Amino acid sequence: MKKVINLSTACFNGSHLQGRIMADVSDLTAIFGDPFRPLDDGKTTMEWSLLFVDEDTGESIPATVYDWKRAPGFNVGGYDQRAVEMVQQFIRGM
Repeated sequence: MKKVINLSTACFNGSHLQGRIMADVSDLTAIFGDPFRPLDDGKTTMEWSLLFVDEDTGESIPATVYDWKRAPGFNVGGYDQRAVEMVQQFIRGM
């Protein structure tokens, strides 16, 4: 069993782009809650800072989902490819 926590304004220092997903804002909001709206830097307008927890192992997998320069879809950041896998699993309904 896995669960996810939306940390709103959390910062995952050292995380970086791991992949991209195609999803609607309304779907992401329904799954992960309201996005954090960072300061207007011209690069992102919304972000989810997520911490996935595997309840069987206790392992935590951080991920960020964010729009980058208003390109189609969303970027997924993290420390490794598992960040993308966790986001995709939740979007597909596990």
